[in-house]
Amino acid sequence: MKILAISHILPAAAWWSTSVVAPAAAAPLIAFDCSGGCLERKNFAIKAIVHGTKTDPFWQQVQAASQQAANDMNVNLEFQLYDTFDTSQMASDIRNHVAAAADGSGLLVTIPNADVSNAVKEAVDARIPVVGINSGASFGQQVETMGFVAPDDEQGGKLAAETLFGLQGGNITSALYINDEVGNQAMAFRYDGLQEGIGGATVEILAVDGTDSSAMEATIASKLSGCPYQAILLSGPRSLPAAVAAYEKNGCTLKDTSLGAFETSGGVYDAIGNDQLDFTIGNNHYLQGALGTIIAALAVTGGKSLAPSGADLTGAYLPGPTLIIKATLPTDTKKLCEKDAFPVCPNNKALDGTESQCDCTDRKKIKIGGVTHGITTDGFWDPLYAASAQAANDMDVELLNERFDAGDAEGSDTLSSSIYDYFIGFNLLLNSNPLYR
Repeated sequence: MKILAISHILPAAAWWSTSVVAPAAAAPLIAFDCSGGCLERKNFAIKAIVHGTKTDPFWQQVQAASQQAANDMNVNLEFQLYDTFDTSQMASDIRNHVAAAADGSGLLVTIPNADVSNAVKEAVDARIPVVGINSGASFGQQVETMGFVAPDDEQGGKLAAETLFGLQGGNITSALYINDEVGNQAMAFRYDGLQEGIGGATVEILAVDGTDSSAMEATIASKLSGCPYQAILLSGPRSLPAAVAAYEKNGCTLKDTSLGAFETSGGVYDAIGNDQLDFTIGNNHYLQGALGTIIAALAVTGGKSLAPSGADLTGAYLPGPTLIIKATLPTDTKKLCEKDAFPVCPNNKALDGTESQCDCTDRKKIKIGGVTHGITTDGFWDPLYAASAQAANDMDVELLNERFDAGDAEGSDTLSSSIYDYFIGFNLLLNSNPLYR
């Protein structure tokens, strides 16, 4: 596999004009000792405190992605999921971590509400590196976490509204939002975006307990009696089976009552393919777990963080939203690999411990070509090349990052030739790898 990384050749302003400058937060309290020539990453640890539950496939995949990233970065990770959605327990666990935290310890968190935000603020004030994922980017901005990987949920709601409008011929007078995780700010933002996008019609809210399948089915079936809505949006995939059952029980059809959801799963993909669900808004939860953990590992081991993203008002790095319809469903191979959180060789296990139906990725076969304008005599590029080499080593991939002499870099011929060679190799890869077909 070949992938090409290119340094920016456009003027710098074209790349950085949308960046957000945030006030500098207090530096995390990290004890560094490079006297031996290197950092021993095994001495550093990340504790994940998130609102996800043990039985939710979404969070099982986030947890697996996070663990793989921790393995890649060679840091310790403690990532436990809860039995139920319990923000009071989350806040207590964060405060307990702050009280017991030692040097070289950081937090990976979701911030679903203000109570959890207050606890996270205590961790930040104690100069513990904190990185957020999934929910609560606006809270993260307020308390000054060291980074946040989360979708723009309000924009996701607007995208859902736009899609529902299209399905209903541009006219919606009755709509319903089914919230299966009341108390999570992300779900409220999804509703806000939907209501703003719908416009004149008031969107009703139906609150259900996403961990109680029987109660959800009865409640949603009762609400849909007579099929009174033109559009229904599910806050997440846990309420989908109950919604499908309610449609069947009441004789509702997608033609008359369009149905959309948030997030992806095997069940969601199957429902779209079987014409039981019109669309879903995907948020790349695997990336949330993987990138969040990598950013946390860099924050804990080096005290480094990126500037806030300019793509979102909260400064979050956006893994979504993405509209997924029947025509854009992933391949069967990719569905299997997403279900098992894209296992990396030598791990060939599914999340339940059985052998995965997705062939594990042998990263040793991946080659990344770096083509930059950094010349050998420019010291600015020395740490960049060293860092990229370390990252390639962490991910167990081959990095071909050639550095040019001043005479070569001043012209465009060498750069153009190298870029062309890698594009040819990349196109051959895409045509031969079943994961990309």
